Amino acid sequence: MLDIKLVACHPGVTKSNLLNAGPQMAKSKPALWLKLSYLPAQPAAMGALSVIYAAVGEDINSGDYIGPSGFMESRGLPKKLQSSEESHNGEVAKWLWMVSEELTGVRFL
Repeated sequence: MLDIKLVACHPGVTKSNLLNAGPQMAKSKPALWLKLSYLPAQPAAMGALSVIYAAVGEDINSGDYIGPSGFMESRGLPKKLQSSEESHNGEVAKWLWMVSEELTGVRFL
């Protein structure tokens, strides 16, 4: 039997090509604040640690939320964090699931 866990995670602010790729795809320019946030950003490999920890950490449980431990959860080694209160709202979760299925055309249940 598979041991499947549902875990959310984020990499923090990382130096990657997403800063330029996203706006280019939308045919727009990144906001100045977004460009400035790139200056203190951590290397992409550090951001990847949150994802790796979420995937293989022995103390990870379903419902955990993982992200950087440093300043405003923007950088640093990964740790378990407290997600927003809205992230625990069942009605919002149902709505997000429905919209995701509509936008992707993929039905899971």
